[in-house]
Amino acid sequence: MTFMINHPDEAWGDFISYRKELDDELNRRAWRDTLPRFALRPAALDKGRYEAFAAFLQEHKMIEKLVPVEGYAVELSR
Repeated sequence: MTFMINHPDEAWGDFISYRKELDDELNRRAWRDTLPRFALRPAALDKGRYEAFAAFLQEHKMIEKLVPVEGYAVELSR
């Protein structure tokens, strides 16, 4: 991911080199719009986001009770 974020044009070139038909306006726009969404640290646990999502699920009656994040998620280390 770091390479893609630091070298987006080169990464795009690598991406389309596999299938030339992917080099179209829709995919160029999707690439540009999606690239900033990639996590620089995908293994990092964002406890606040998990808690907020759990609260959303409870509010919409998709889960009955909140469980501490530690009960279902862990932060991975290298």
